[in-house]
Amino acid sequence: MLAFTKSHAQAKDYVKFLSTLERQLKNINKGNLTTIEETITSLLNGLKLVWTISRHINNNDDKMRDLLTDLTNEICDKVNAKVNLKTIFNIKPDVAIDLITIGQNVLEKWESQYIVTRGELESESGVKRWDYNIGQLFARSRYMRGILTELKEACTIRKEFVTLLGPDLKAITGSSDQIDQVSDRVTEYIHKLKDFPMDIFKEENKESWDNLFRLFKQNIESVENDTLNLINSTFSNELKSSEGAFTLLLKFKNIRTRARIEEQLTKKYEDVLEQYKKELNKMEELFNTSKDNPPIPKNTPPIAGAIIWARSIFGRIKAPIDQFKQNEELLKSDKGKDVTNKYIELCKKLEREYENKLFDQWKQQNTEKAIRLLKNMILIDKYEKKLTKKQRKNLQVDDEQQIKNMRKEDVDRNYLINFSPELKVIIREAQYLDKIGKDVPQTIINIALQESNYIHHVDKLEQLLREYRVAISDLKDVEKDLLQQQIKEMNIFMDKG
Repeated sequence: MLAFTKSHAQAKDYVKFLSTLERQLKNINKGNLTTIEETITSLLNGLKLVWTISRHINNNDDKMRDLLTDLTNEICDKVNAKVNLKTIFNIKPDVAIDLITIGQNVLEKWESQYIVTRGELESESGVKRWDYNIGQLFARSRYMRGILTELKEACTIRKEFVTLLGPDLKAITGSSDQIDQVSDRVTEYIHKLKDFPMDIFKEENKESWDNLFRLFKQNIESVENDTLNLINSTFSNELKSSEGAFTLLLKFKNIRTRARIEEQLTKKYEDVLEQYKKELNKMEELFNTSKDNPPIPKNTPPIAGAIIWARSIFGRIKAPIDQFKQNEELLKSDKGKDVTNKYIELCKKLEREYENKLFDQWKQQNTEKAIRLLKNMILIDKYEKKLTKKQRKNLQVDDEQQIKNMRKEDVDRNYLINFSPELKVIIREAQYLDKIGKDVPQTIINIALQESNYIHHVDKLEQLLREYRVAISDLKDVEKDLLQQQIKEMNIFMDKG
């Protein structure tokens, strides 16, 4: 009876004190990993307090050891449930790595906080110590931490290859099929880990898991070698764009990838410069071949079109140089100085020797010409139309008199609008040149601003001429004879242009 009473008293003591930890124990049992991590300190402080003030628990080392062991197993079970080998590789690599890291943190904190709490008990006088074998108490959690480290490594490898073997590398290298093959191999090796048939967190399966993981790392090393060969081949022979390749290198400079691959990529800046030099040579060849007859965009006047074409070449060679400036040392190397000089030389050809020359010639040829064309008579008849431009320009007094005499004898005139197509081209050139930032002479700008007025007047004159032709053509011969004098007088006004 005495033993029963003693056991009953102990049980009541356990219930009374452990009920003070009900909230923390519920968090361990039902909370997520983050909640468990946040609860561990509070839980161990509560256990220390119970150990200190409960005479029954304090005098029973086995009970506290069993409780700590049960808590260790409960925490390990929660980590095991959250970090599941069958699902961890189905989620995004970053999410998987974060989840594994939280699991590691929970297990590490459980052991480290236990050691802190144990040290606090040892420093207090008159309080019994927790003299438990740490190796036995945390054997399972330590083994799980090692497995989690390997899982994290596998997820990191997956992330590194997903980042490396993505659309950017495909776009730069053009080796889409080869990259897909390498990527498929990585996926295949990840699936072999995922399909491990046993519980990886049980130590009795350690040998099987170690063998599989060792094979996985060997396979990944082989994939890494193939990837290095692909990168070397691509940057040496198959680069499509120096700008894109440089952007890719910068991207991988700021993103963690495989150490050997990262080291190899840093050596590829020289290949990028070599590719840029090829692009400069190609653009120079294009310029030299087409500069006398450049491909002009549809509906663009010739001079402005030629300048736009030259600027498009300039834009294509300037963009990579602007990118290269992000790496200050790149353009200071011998090859960097070489391509910089080549770039400057081509820029001078495009701007000084081509664009400026074209524009200066256009200004010289068209400033006075535009004014002269505006001074021409807007209406001419069939006699003047027969004259060439040169003849009309050098028309003598006798020639003018001869034309007047011919007009007097001819009542049936055929008047035409004399708005020069050359003036239309000058106006369009001025509009386009002004849009692209050229300093168009003010005289031509003023003419171009009046384009809508010119078009309006030309339309009105066309309408007038149509009515004039209809009126004349509808007259019978006898009516023409009767109205001959009036028609001649009207023609005199029309002849003034």
